[in-house]
Amino acid sequence: FADKAKADGKPAEMIDNIPSGTSANRTTVAGYTAETVTLKPLSCVKDSIISYDAQYTLIDNLVIDAVNMDCGQWWSYGVQFKNAFNRIQNSEIKNSRYGVGIGGGDASHSNVYSGLKIHDNGLSDFEHGIYLWTDNNIIENSEIYNNAGWGIHFYPKGANNIFRNNKIYNNARVGLRGAGIIMSAGSGNEAYGNIIWGNSGGISTYLGASNSKIYNNTVYDNRRG
Repeated sequence: FADKAKADGKPAEMIDNIPSGTSANRTTVAGYTAETVTLKPLSCVKDSIISYDAQYTLIDNLVIDAVNMDCGQWWSYGVQFKNAFNRIQNSEIKNSRYGVGIGGGDASHSNVYSGLKIHDNGLSDFEHGIYLWTDNNIIENSEIYNNAGWGIHFYPKGANNIFRNNKIYNNARVGLRGAGIIMSAGSGNEAYGNIIWGNSGGISTYLGASNSKIYNNTVYDNRRG
């Protein structure tokens, strides 16, 4: 996938034109079994390496390395779905300002992020492994570590998201702020089965959050539990 120039002359996303699939037949972009496929731009890529408006897609077995990506915009992401019912799994996301952005408009909801390694993203504690602001997403079975700010940062809105069975560690790499998970808004969000250590904080919920469910987690060796 080559970089493409937009009309304003600035680079577009590396992948931004995947067609929608269906619930029974997803459009798939995947690395070949037992081989490693790395998406790494040669120069800066505006906004995201993977970002598109399709529904019912599957991204699988890719390494998404944004090492050359920075155009000076603090909002750039390794991955950002702009629509619903998409899934990314078994992939590594690193060296972006934000690893994953779960938002991009109200159409982005009900996506699944599974079996990921999200690490070494961000230059300041305003930049996180995952930044989430929509509804009904699942983040599961992933490792989220060595990011500049929070592991998973949920703000300013969104409901009924699930964070389960993740290992979240050694975040807050820059400065003194950054819990493993922060649920600071929305209603009915759940965190369970996670193992969280070595961050500034373990799990936080406050501000605009209501009916949050936090149970069956192991939280240790953070500055605050």
